[in-house]
Amino acid sequence: GRRVVNILYGHRSERPALTGAELADVRKVCRSAAESYARLIAALRIPSKDNDEENSVKKIIFNRYGSLDDLQMTDVQTPTFKSDELLIRVKVVSINPLDWKLLEGQFKIITGFKFPKGIGIDFSGIVEKKGDAISGFQVGDAVFGGVDPMKDGALAEYVVVKEAAIS
Repeated sequence: GRRVVNILYGHRSERPALTGAELADVRKVCRSAAESYARLIAALRIPSKDNDEENSVKKIIFNRYGSLDDLQMTDVQTPTFKSDELLIRVKVVSINPLDWKLLEGQFKIITGFKFPKGIGIDFSGIVEKKGDAISGFQVGDAVFGGVDPMKDGALAEYVVVKEAAIS
């Protein structure tokens, strides 16, 4: 519970001494987190594309609220963008507590029940294409930013964002 959280994340001066049973609980929590992370990383290994899949890109989605087991890699159309948006080739994505909460359905009153949904918010990548109204970035620029977590997910080969969403 809360004591395990303080042990894992609390400042060194706030960490209590552990009993044998508490130490076993901490190890169990760490092992479970490491196993979940390893399963996620394995699911995200994106194979190289064949030439006949030119308009298809890989994206991690979920079709129902749940757990890591509900994530799946799928082929989707390369995202289209408007004149005030950029197409970013994603290089790195971080996974945050908000991502898990969205996957588990803790915000379904906001995110709704329309599936599939993407996952991942923060990303970094390279500007692949840009709309005519974009003046602050050029094709080839390295950028980082975030997608709207209620609308899309960054665990994909490409994302489309507004200029204000990246730096």
